[in-house]
Amino acid sequence: LRGADITLGGDDCALARHVKQDAGRTLSIAFHPLTVAKWKELLEGVGYEVVQVETGPIVALNPLTLVKDEGVNGFAKIVWNIVSDSDIRNRVLETKKMMKVHEDELGYVIIQAQPKKV
Repeated sequence: LRGADITLGGDDCALARHVKQDAGRTLSIAFHPLTVAKWKELLEGVGYEVVQVETGPIVALNPLTLVKDEGVNGFAKIVWNIVSDSDIRNRVLETKKMMKVHEDELGYVIIQAQPKKV
């Protein structure tokens, strides 16, 4: 979860619970959002040193991003699957809707970590 000035990863936070439930229900997965601080704590707790952290907004399901990430052939396959399968189409539309609703709370995190030197 995004938000440098607030911690949204705790079980006592109503917003974190709401995002977790909504995303889990929409994506049909166990969804456990963590703050950047919590990710760093977990990595450092198992012997890693965090070297670099990058964060930003999620732009998943954006056509330009999909072409960049998947290539033209991969993008074409995704589009074909969405167009030809109503179950996939409905799931993609629900996912996009959920991500739009929670765009202020969700983001990506890339963490470069390496084992601590002893």
